[in-house]
Amino acid sequence: MSYLWLNISNVATVRLFYFGHPLGAFFIFNKKREIFMSGQPAIIFMEHELQHMLTETAKKAAQEVIDNFKSELSTDPNEAVIRKLRAYIADRRSVSKPRDQWANGLHIRSIKLNTRGKPRSQSWFQQFKVKSGLNDCFNRKSLTSGGFKEWCFEDIANAWEQAQF
Repeated sequence: MSYLWLNISNVATVRLFYFGHPLGAFFIFNKKREIFMSGQPAIIFMEHELQHMLTETAKKAAQEVIDNFKSELSTDPNEAVIRKLRAYIADRRSVSKPRDQWANGLHIRSIKLNTRGKPRSQSWFQQFKVKSGLNDCFNRKSLTSGGFKEWCFEDIANAWEQAQF
C-alpha cells in the first residue's frame, strides 16, 4: 500500500491510498485525522492524466532550459559575429558597411559546420585560404582574440563565393 499527502487547505489534507487499483481510493481528514466529508475541494487524477501533466511540465521545463542556453549564445560575441557573417554571405545587403566588420579564422570555419556540428578543421581553413585567394587579401591582427588574423566581411564573402561552398 502506498499513499500521498496533498494539502488542500489549512483545514483539510487529502491522503491518497493506492491499493493496486488504477483509481485508488481517497479519504479527507482534518488535522486531528478524523474523517471530514464536507464540501472541501479535492482534485483526483487518473494515472494517464497525471502522466500527461508530468510529461507536459517536463517539456515546458526543457524548453525553458533551451531558451536560456539560446539567450546565453546570443550574448556570446563570437556567436554574434558568426551569425552576422552567415547573414552577410546569404544576403550582401544585410550589412551596410562590410569593410568595417571583421572576422577571424574561427568565425570563417564556423560559417558551415562539419557533419558533427563542429567548426571546420584548421587544415580545411588553410586550404580554403589558398584556394579562395583569401591569403592575398588585406588582413589585420585581431584586437580581441590574441593576435589571430582577421579579414573584412566583404573579402570573406568574395572568397566564399570563389571557393563555391
